[in-house]
Amino acid sequence: MQALSNIQELIGGSSASSGQPKNTEVGQDQFLALLVAQMQNQDPMQPVENGEFLTQIAQFSTASGVGDLQSSFESLASSLQRNQMGSAASMLNRDVLYQTDDAVLGSEGSIDGQLSLPDYASQVTLQVSDQYGALVANLPLGPRSTGVSNFSWDGLNALGTRADTGRYQLVANATINGTARSVPIQMYGRVDSVAVDPVSGQVDLQLVNGDRLALNDVYEFK
Repeated sequence: MQALSNIQELIGGSSASSGQPKNTEVGQDQFLALLVAQMQNQDPMQPVENGEFLTQIAQFSTASGVGDLQSSFESLASSLQRNQMGSAASMLNRDVLYQTDDAVLGSEGSIDGQLSLPDYASQVTLQVSDQYGALVANLPLGPRSTGVSNFSWDGLNALGTRADTGRYQLVANATINGTARSVPIQMYGRVDSVAVDPVSGQVDLQLVNGDRLALNDVYEFK
């Protein structure tokens, strides 16, 4: 009984004496005070009962801490989304570089991009096919060094005439250490708008060519 009296006094005694509503929350300082009071008043003949008491207090404190942590994470997520929206808005009407294997050829101009080579390539070729899979151009790019390597297709087909406007598939093959292998391609696309997924909250970029990509898919922008 004396232990219960001490505990009640620790939780709400000071509030009761001042006429204010009792505090129903146990903070970290109060939890430590309760622990000390329990140790001072424990019954050596009933160790299980004392242990249950400590377990209940610990669980209460843990639940309160988890709630505060969840609130902090929600605030952090909201702040990160605002920062992403700001970053995405700064890319509107600008060209972003991202990994893709297709691009749209307009009535004029070229298709420009980059190759990522893991090692020196004795020969690199770029194959361009139309939407039906027919080969339109086969461009020998020659030997290329390790790392990022730029390329450009002027839009001319194998006959030397301008290819039709539309979407084309590009495949880059490199001969590295005597073995032919495909290598990833990055190309530029113009950002048309910014969209937010209503479920995940992810901020995406909508490109003029119809592609949609997340911010972390962007290698660079200009």
